[in-house]
Amino acid sequence: MFSKAISLLCLCALFTGNVYATSPNLPELLHKWKVISGSNSPSITNNTVNILNSIAKAYFETIPDSTIYYGTLALDFSLKNHYALGQVEALNVISRANYVKGDYDGSLSAALKGLKISNDIKYETGKASSYNSLGLIYLTKDNIQAALKHFKNAAKINKQLGNLSKLAANYVNIGICFSELKQYDSAIIPLLNSLKLSKRVNDFHLIALAKNRLGEIYLTKGRQDEAIGYFNSVVNNKSYLNDWENSFAHTGLANANYAKHKYILSISHGQIALSFAKKINANYDIERALYVLYKSYAAINDYKQAFLHLELNKKYNELLFNEKSEKEINALYLKQEQIENQDLIKKDQISQQKIELNSLIIVAACVTSLFLLVIIFLIYRNYLIKSKANKKLQLNAENIARQHKLIVAQNEELSQLNYTKDQLFSVIGHDLRNPFASIIQTMQLIKDNDLSQEEIAYVMDKFFEKITVTAAMLDNLLLWANSQQNGIKANMTAISLSIVINQLLNLLSLIAIEKKITIHHSLNDDAIINADIDHIRVIFQNIIGNAIKFTPEQGDIEVFYKIDGDFVEVHIKDSGVGISPEKLALLFTVAGQEISTYGTQNEKGIGIGLMLVNKFVQENNATLNILSEEGKGTEFVISFKRVIPTAELNHIL
Repeated sequence: MFSKAISLLCLCALFTGNVYATSPNLPELLHKWKVISGSNSPSITNNTVNILNSIAKAYFETIPDSTIYYGTLALDFSLKNHYALGQVEALNVISRANYVKGDYDGSLSAALKGLKISNDIKYETGKASSYNSLGLIYLTKDNIQAALKHFKNAAKINKQLGNLSKLAANYVNIGICFSELKQYDSAIIPLLNSLKLSKRVNDFHLIALAKNRLGEIYLTKGRQDEAIGYFNSVVNNKSYLNDWENSFAHTGLANANYAKHKYILSISHGQIALSFAKKINANYDIERALYVLYKSYAAINDYKQAFLHLELNKKYNELLFNEKSEKEINALYLKQEQIENQDLIKKDQISQQKIELNSLIIVAACVTSLFLLVIIFLIYRNYLIKSKANKKLQLNAENIARQHKLIVAQNEELSQLNYTKDQLFSVIGHDLRNPFASIIQTMQLIKDNDLSQEEIAYVMDKFFEKITVTAAMLDNLLLWANSQQNGIKANMTAISLSIVINQLLNLLSLIAIEKKITIHHSLNDDAIINADIDHIRVIFQNIIGNAIKFTPEQGDIEVFYKIDGDFVEVHIKDSGVGISPEKLALLFTVAGQEISTYGTQNEKGIGIGLMLVNKFVQENNATLNILSEEGKGTEFVISFKRVIPTAELNHIL
């Protein structure tokens, strides 16, 4: 929660200088735009774009919606005029306003577009602004390392440009990142640099922001007197009064005095902080002020006031939690709408095909009708001509009917492929993104060279494990997708089940050993079947892999065979967590996140393995039974038709 409040402080640091410089000129700018837009043929020039961008910046701190409105106008006009600088400025101001509103996806999209155009035209100022916006977005999403990287890029450019005000803002953001990483000593240096630069350019807002952050760091380090010094320098600065910064500083003073057991003084500062926070409707700052007031009242045994402020604190905690949940739900709705839009496009394609088909039928009907009229008109002249024409008409009708059936069949096939594609994309979106994100983060850690040799060895072990699991997940996914689109074709050959399963166990033993799981494999040379060897490997790799996944440490897995006349039964029995009856009923009908669960050590799957198993079992003329009880384990029993060994067959095997 505190990191969210910090990101809001960071927001002010990003735009220091721009907003306050243009705000006093807002009436004049609005008048200019009114004159331009009110004329019969408004002149949309680059200067018009600059005026709209300036209006958008002036509205930024007070009315973000107006910022987006005027920024969008500026973007539209700059696109029509091919005015690249205007596009960059418009995209940056739109990104800022969306950030203030909490629309981080919109902010990210605008910042990335601005960065691309800035790179294309080599506009360094635009690149710096885009990098800083990206840093803010990643900081809000708690991706501190990514945020720090973007802030450093922005600082490097602003330092080269000599833009001291924006460089000071970059230093504040870098300090905040180090603070969020709990690297407090590293955070102090850029904050002090920011303070030094801010004083040179007389940026009182950045001065207050840097002092507040330094005070918070010293408070965290237990150096209350130094923290109080920084907080007091903010609240006592009468030349710059900002409700947001004063609320933060008074909350810091309240916490510092609470740590020094000066509870009455802590209550006084807490009440002031609360009044400032309520004035600007800053929920995060209200929640922090309420919490320190609750602690302070409790410390002086005023439990009535302590309880009152605790209840209010809980209320704002729930409010902040609901706001976060609502944003996550909105993000899910956005993804769902994207999927639905893709589906609508496919449906439109099918509808267009049907319209074209209907047009063909109408044209054919018109031609046929005309032809019939001609035949009727000429019937008295030549009966043979009529007969030939009728035969030709019948042939045309049959061709049209066949074409109609073919188009209907193709439409059905297209619909099925669309459904398969949507399932495939859903699985990829939900279950393959996280493993690859984890792999990328692991590579970033190694690339940054911030790890010791022991840490690198540990990370590489986990990296190998993640690659292995992800590769298996991807293999299953590709096999499943191929089976959905092209069907399954089995290449039957004589197979020794004992040999194939023993080979798989050699591959899976590392995972089992890591979980201290004992696997008992009772070899049986008579377990000979006729099946596709690739299908057999997929079947038993998934079943044994699931057994290892859902068996806790020190558990057991048994693999044994039963020969019953013309059949071979393979039993895979584990002492794992078992499967509930509800999930057991869904195993072969549902794929993806809906069926996938975590293993006993949080191992992740993609929920399609058992669907592949079921398909391959059926294709190889086998049967599958599952016996399971929650808390007691699971037993898979696969029954194949047995092949009686012969001398020639034994030689092959």
